[in-house]
Amino acid sequence: MIELFATIMSSAFFVTVIRTTTPLLLATLGGLIADLSGALNVALEGQMLVGCLTAVIVSVYAPWYVAVLAGLAAGAVLGLVMAIFALRLKADIILVGFAINIMAAGGTVFALAMATGGDKGTSINLASKAIPPVDLSFLGVIPGIGPVLVSLLSGHSVLSWVAAFLVFAIWYFLYRMPWGLWLRGVGNIPRRLKRPVYRSMPCGPGAWWCRVHWPALAAPNWPCSIMSASRVT
Repeated sequence: MIELFATIMSSAFFVTVIRTTTPLLLATLGGLIADLSGALNVALEGQMLVGCLTAVIVSVYAPWYVAVLAGLAAGAVLGLVMAIFALRLKADIILVGFAINIMAAGGTVFALAMATGGDKGTSINLASKAIPPVDLSFLGVIPGIGPVLVSLLSGHSVLSWVAAFLVFAIWYFLYRMPWGLWLRGVGNIPRRLKRPVYRSMPCGPGAWWCRVHWPALAAPNWPCSIMSASRVT
């Protein structure tokens, strides 16, 4: 029991929690914006899988920040497709989300097998690039708590810090800016005002670009089957 408590209180455990929380947090923020606009998104898992694999494959041939933009584009396209089917073609948004999840679950495995020459389980054979960590070793000069701060805060991915910033940024946008009030108001009558919902579908479930490919670029050796945050065990 003492060993378990010591493990939970260790800096390594804290770092692991931050790393695994990042994709979940970013997916939640994207889903929040879509939900407040009146568009319930159940395709987050599929969008994460597609964006994640897209970013990994692009990072083989381009810098990591280009892969970030590719992941953004992949998630935004799926969000736009979902909006077109649900709003323009009057399809049930829940069924559209399920379809995207099923397509992504099988499509990403097939695409990974094609990219790696037959390996369906992991992207380890791809020479993909990783998102650089943030070095805060300068905090070590603070008397007393410097080493503790370095062990807890230094070495996290750039996207982990972006996720923490977005929590406050989105709160400010939703509750302190006119556009946030407008978005929340439109969520009460989404069928009467479609344009804001169209915009929120790419910008909500598909566009918080950090979360769609963080697992693969921050931890490039993770298997494809756990690229989606809901599959992390």
